[in-house]
Amino acid sequence: MKRREYMAAVAGVGALSLGGISLGGFSLGSHETLSNPTVTHNGVQTFLTYSSGGSKLTTFGLAPSSARVRTSTHQSSIKVVVSMTQPQNTKMTSLTLKMRAPPAGSTPAPVSLINTMGNNPNPPIKFYMDNLYSVLEIDHLRGLGEGTVGFEFELLYVHDSTKEIYVDFEYHLTEPKFLGKTFTVKGQTTAPLPTRKVN
Repeated sequence: MKRREYMAAVAGVGALSLGGISLGGFSLGSHETLSNPTVTHNGVQTFLTYSSGGSKLTTFGLAPSSARVRTSTHQSSIKVVVSMTQPQNTKMTSLTLKMRAPPAGSTPAPVSLINTMGNNPNPPIKFYMDNLYSVLEIDHLRGLGEGTVGFEFELLYVHDSTKEIYVDFEYHLTEPKFLGKTFTVKGQTTAPLPTRKVN
């Protein structure tokens, strides 16, 4: 067999091999966007669970505190914990959160970032207002992207008439293995805010 014919045959075998993997649903370095979660509620807590290939992959949790801390006659502060859990064989690489209370209408309550919950070192965080939404952005989560990633916020000067918080989010997961799969997780949800007040 001539060299040119031999090289063409080898290339053909390689193409068939990779094509077979792709057709079988196991393409190397593939990407999946997840945007259809199962939503559950537990009191004031809301959970969005995402699956891939029939198996649970990640859960987004939104958990306001059980009571408002009164700051004036008709206003209170409320703490809110946002968490994202994932299996050990994936790592979160970036994240964007947008939140607003109330979800629409009147001027939203200011939001303060109190704490990040995860592995150190903490990554550079962008936290700003955009079109009446409080926005948190992290482009490279570094060590914080492993295991459960969480943030604690405080809603300030929340009026008694504000009953819900709205959160819109997008984050990215990757499998650390060679040419592992990547995921984009998208969603939005509202959660009830507590009505009980403490001083």
